[in-house]
Amino acid sequence: MRSSGQKHWYVLAGLLVIGIVAAVSVIVPRVGDLLNGEPYPTADPDTVAVRVQDRSRDVFLELGLPDPVVPGYNTLRSSRCKQTSLTNSGRTDRRAIGVRHNWGVRQIDERTARAAMEKIADRLFGAGWKAGYAYDNEGPDWLEVGSRFEDPTTGDIVSVQWGSSRLMLVVNVESPCARIPGDHAKSAGGSFAWTTSTPFTMPR
Repeated sequence: MRSSGQKHWYVLAGLLVIGIVAAVSVIVPRVGDLLNGEPYPTADPDTVAVRVQDRSRDVFLELGLPDPVVPGYNTLRSSRCKQTSLTNSGRTDRRAIGVRHNWGVRQIDERTARAAMEKIADRLFGAGWKAGYAYDNEGPDWLEVGSRFEDPTTGDIVSVQWGSSRLMLVVNVESPCARIPGDHAKSAGGSFAWTTSTPFTMPR
């Protein structure tokens, strides 16, 4: 017949085994994420494009810039989507993409460009966006200025650039990296032609 002390030992041993199993079930997946890289979340590119285009349209309307406008268009790109695994850190993850929408306005002088950037900064900072990079580079016969902002909620990015050589203000709006559904051509990382189901129309 087992003593009370032995019973307590078996109970403690059982609890210890349960604890070890629970710990392993938590640790092993995290080790896998570290070695293989935690995957990007999945997002439908057409749905993302709608959000990105809405942001782009808001920026255009806020600036009130004159024509002519280089029409906006959407692209999918993987170049800034890096693998997160220990073995491939820094390499491009071809299974992940960001939706980018950009447009430009020609014949914009420096004064107008700087005023436009300040206006965008005031609008985005007022909406809770965070500052990214900013640059103001000048040479003997050239000048380049630009700034970037990030939405802490969605991860969307707005960047604005202007250069004296082209006298063109360029606006880029881009979503964070995400993997797209498996039935999409890009999910395998191959080349493809892609057009969103809701193409952008520049407001007039």
